[in-house]
Amino acid sequence: MRSQHFLFVRYLAGEAPVQLGITVTKKIGGAVARNRIKRGVREGFRHIRESLPLGGKVLVIAQRGSADLQPAEIQAEIQSMLLPEVRA
Repeated sequence: MRSQHFLFVRYLAGEAPVQLGITVTKKIGGAVARNRIKRGVREGFRHIRESLPLGGKVLVIAQRGSADLQPAEIQAEIQSMLLPEVRA
């Protein structure tokens, strides 16, 4: 799946709680920008983790333009992309 600023890869397997992986390359920005993106992704995932079905992993890859987002915008984008899978 792809949103405006992130690419999401979902691996389904097992019955353990969902795990999160985050990739932010140096092309996105400096260390401060990359760490801010990762914090925003982690926080957005933390709020919806219990709502996701058990098993698998979610890989979030930051795309160009994600460094310009505010933390709340990052969290909202993460939640809007991952929660529809639960409802479908």
